[in-house]
Amino acid sequence: MEQVELVNGQPVDLNQYAGKPLVIYFGADWCAPCVANGRPAVIDAFNKYQARGLQVLFVDLDDPFKFRGKKINESRELGLPIAMRAAPAAGREKMRQFDFGTFGRIQVVPTAIVLNREGKVVAKIEQGTRLRDELDGAVAPLMR
Repeated sequence: MEQVELVNGQPVDLNQYAGKPLVIYFGADWCAPCVANGRPAVIDAFNKYQARGLQVLFVDLDDPFKFRGKKINESRELGLPIAMRAAPAAGREKMRQFDFGTFGRIQVVPTAIVLNREGKVVAKIEQGTRLRDELDGAVAPLMR
């Protein structure tokens, strides 16, 4: 698994999200569908369901050396954790090899992986317009 860490340098520990539904969102600023559809859909779902326990982890696929400062500010502004690679990838094409362990390879951005309270994957939604159309439907049943 490629190493990711929170923008503050702490390791990502998915155990800290246990017991509540979680959306892990993979996106990048260079990805137009991420900016136009994916990211707003995830933020909308978080705002809608945050009070009922929904958690969100952004995994940003931009170059961590160039954009870490920007992502630290974004994390503060959004009130959401943002993780990045621990080391930069060799260009955008490296993203296609991004491997997040048990969640598999991320082939397309944006991608959202939805986990239930037990940490089981209940949905993997790829592409911006699909994410915009399908994320709420995947999250809503978990909020009951």
